[in-house]
Amino acid sequence: MKRGKKMILLLAALAVMIGGYFGVQGLNQKNTVTETTGTFDLTTKKTEDLMGLSWTIGDTTRTFKLKEGIWETMDEESWPVNQEALQDLADQLVNLQATRKLEDVSDPADYGLGTPSVTATAVWTNGTSTTYSMGDATPFQDGYYLSLSGQDGIVYTAATSLSDLFSKSQSELTAMEEIPVITEVTGLRAGDSLNLIKVEESKTVDPDQLWYDADTKEPVDGEQAESLVSAASAIAWDELETANADAEQLDSWMLSEEKAFTVTLTGAGNQSMTILIGASKGDEYYYARLPESSMVYTVKSEDVLSLMNIDKEGLRISAVLPMPYDTLASAEFVTEKGSYTLQKQTEAGQEENSDAGSDESDSTERVISESASDQTAEVQKALWEQIVALKCSGSAEGSTDGLILSIHAVNTAGKETTVVFSEYSAEYYQVSVDAKASRLVSAEEVDAIIRAIRSLQ
Repeated sequence: MKRGKKMILLLAALAVMIGGYFGVQGLNQKNTVTETTGTFDLTTKKTEDLMGLSWTIGDTTRTFKLKEGIWETMDEESWPVNQEALQDLADQLVNLQATRKLEDVSDPADYGLGTPSVTATAVWTNGTSTTYSMGDATPFQDGYYLSLSGQDGIVYTAATSLSDLFSKSQSELTAMEEIPVITEVTGLRAGDSLNLIKVEESKTVDPDQLWYDADTKEPVDGEQAESLVSAASAIAWDELETANADAEQLDSWMLSEEKAFTVTLTGAGNQSMTILIGASKGDEYYYARLPESSMVYTVKSEDVLSLMNIDKEGLRISAVLPMPYDTLASAEFVTEKGSYTLQKQTEAGQEENSDAGSDESDSTERVISESASDQTAEVQKALWEQIVALKCSGSAEGSTDGLILSIHAVNTAGKETTVVFSEYSAEYYQVSVDAKASRLVSAEEVDAIIRAIRSLQ
């Protein structure tokens, strides 16, 4: 009996072990994943079968529909869609291929597909739709896990990342208005205080002086003017704020015609470009739009602040007498002790008449002529370069008498200018160019010029 009982117990234990073995084998079979390598089309549909496209990345969802061959946004109907950008996304999604196919997958979460990082849905003309979901990157970093709606238990790997494909910004998906490009700028207006024009030929003794204040006709610093023109030409839309702003919105953003800061470039052939700049949006952006448009954009502050905060003093010509030596024909210098004329040679070894003479006063007039001596010519050139290098350092308040020096210069084109220096303070003299607004110049530098003039007597 004991031996028989033991035998029965052993047989029972064996049966349990065998059952457990087959149970585990069954479980393993259930979790076995079949992998196939190759090239797999993820859909048999074509781009022309699409009628809608949407995707979600993080908290951002974008939805589009195709109506009579035109992509429109479902989020804001008046938002103009960049047709080329949308069509490119549609083509890439429909033509997406996989490099591996995993079947009999029991838990998509093992591949990061429990909560997909990106989902994209294609809506087809037959009323069906396909949702593409992207999970983790593969362990070998050769692609990303991907699943399709309606294909349970199947996971693909694709080299293309849906997050890269659908990471386009709103500006990239928007058909923004084009800002006119002015190739040869001849004028710049910025707000109510700046109105510059560019001429074809200088109106001053400086042949390179082409920029002027259109209102006062005064010459302005050409480099500064060109810098402002470059800034205006470089203004670009950042994002579309709204495609259909009403009058109340425009007014609140300081974008009405009456409140906006207006920047206008003009060019040859009646070309023009005007942008209205409104209120700031934080520290980094300003609202902006084109005239007669209801589309409002943001532009970067760094692109417009130089135009909105123009330093008109910085636009003034700092050089007192910007006439290059090679364009100088003659110059007459008058000091409290007499007048002196510098006459350049017109031909080798010959000089122009100098009109030297004397008046009834004790002052005398002497002719400083460019001789054959290279040394004398170099001294004269050095003197003129001192004059050309003379810079203004600020505006003078009021006016004073007491002539220190006057220079009447004529260039080879026949243009003339008169510069008058008079007393002001111990450190500065007052200088006036062609009887216009007085500014300040270093007394020490002017005194050095007067000494150089006398040295040529």
